[in-house]
Amino acid sequence: MDTIRQVLDVVMTNGLKIDYGQKIGKTIIFAKNHKHAEQILAVFQKEYPHLPDYAKVIDNYLSYAQSAIDEFSDSKKIPQIAI
Repeated sequence: MDTIRQVLDVVMTNGLKIDYGQKIGKTIIFAKNHKHAEQILAVFQKEYPHLPDYAKVIDNYLSYAQSAIDEFSDSKKIPQIAI
């Protein structure tokens, strides 16, 4: 969990900024598997509770994966981070 926290800190601090530095650009975080993706999301939600829905797990466990990918692809919609 500590490694996940450190990686998320690097992404949120040094990631490409958009909207005059107000938020990070669309970012994809690759996980080992679904459980790992869920862990990353849990740490993100704990570390950044002020950013609800900012990150989302998008994988084959999601019944509406294609629509989630389409939403992620839209620059005007959140999430900003796909895991």
